[in-house]
Amino acid sequence: MVRTKKQIANLIVKGQEMSLTSFETQELIQASFKGISENRSNLIAANELNTAINYAQYETYVRSGVTRVRWVTVLDGRVCPICEPLHNQEMGINNKFVGINDNQIVYQGMYPPAHVRCRCYTEEVLEGFEVVNERIAWTGN
Repeated sequence: MVRTKKQIANLIVKGQEMSLTSFETQELIQASFKGISENRSNLIAANELNTAINYAQYETYVRSGVTRVRWVTVLDGRVCPICEPLHNQEMGINNKFVGINDNQIVYQGMYPPAHVRCRCYTEEVLEGFEVVNERIAWTGN
């Protein structure tokens, strides 16, 4: 399993170096692993690219001097019990978000994704603004 993980990671890096889309990366993984289904290869490619994008966003915040970030969850019929309690949490840039559901910690981490197929992201918290009715509003504070 560790070997497979390493092979997939290498293929994803290769895909990024070649500027492949997630679909092209999926095809690269699928071609390299004859027994892997199209669904599985798509899932792996999408999840790894999502992880890379969110890590790059975190690094951009750090390098830009951002001090606070907010977790944003897509609140629709597909929201999961892991992400729902994380929605609108604000955290210092070097602190971990903690999602608690039914008195159990369901996630601890500095940025999304919280799980496979996670659609969450973070955004910078700007001084003088806050979330009001799911919109960013100027408070003047």
